[in-house]
This record gives sequence, C-alpha cells and structure tokens, in this order.
Amino acid sequence: MSGLATASKDNLTRFAERMAAHWPVRNVLRRPLRDSTDAELDRALAAAGRSRADLFVVTPGNAPHRLRMAQLIAHFGIAPHFAAGHFWDTLRAADGVCLRCGNRRRCKNWLEWPVSDDAPRVFCPNARTFDAIAFCQKML
Repeated sequence: MSGLATASKDNLTRFAERMAAHWPVRNVLRRPLRDSTDAELDRALAAAGRSRADLFVVTPGNAPHRLRMAQLIAHFGIAPHFAAGHFWDTLRAADGVCLRCGNRRRCKNWLEWPVSDDAPRVFCPNARTFDAIAFCQKML
C-alpha cells in the first residue's frame, strides 16, 4: 500500500510542477497589467514564448477585458507589436480603464455585431487613445 501511495504522491508532485510552469503566464494574462511589474510580466511571458504584444491579440486564456481591447486595437488598425513597443505605458493605463469600464456589455455587443465604424468613438473611453496610437503608426 505504501508503494502505491508513494507512486501517487510522485505523480501529483510531477503534475504540480508541470502546472506551476503554466500558472505565472495564466495569472499574468488574466490580471490587470498594473498589478504586475514589467520584469515580472516579461519573465512570465518569456516562459511561455510570448511577448508583450501578445497580450493585445485575441489569445485563449487572456482576460475578458483584454480580449475586447485586442479586438478594438485591431478595429483601429493598430499593430499590437507597434503599440506595445512604442506605447507600453499608455497600453497599461488603457488596460486599467478597460477593466473598470461601465460600457462592457455595449462594447461586447458592438464587437459581435458592429453597427458602424465610428461606434467605439461614442462609447469607448479608450477610443481617443487608440486613435492617437493609430495616427502615430501611420506617421512612421
């Protein structure tokens, strides 16, 4: 019986070690960016073979608010690598705004059924930020 208990314990230990390798990335992807330091975030992303820009593309496991944010970034024609490389602090702030936004349902509905091209400019508190980033991207 003790051999079986030891084997089960070893299996659980190996399982826990495998899961722990994925936990920092999943945890970082789901919590607000302001809750992580840049170094902590970069370590977790590097462990998963991802970059900061990958936080702003539709990726399974990403936080719901960041998935909406990624879709809006794409709508505004912004390349995530450009935005993350040149406007990281701005994106961190926008992430917090998106997380606390009172228009989540309206945003989600619009993303599923876009009514017009300018609709996000009416309800999204980050629309001006995305417009500015898109403008800078076009200038470069």
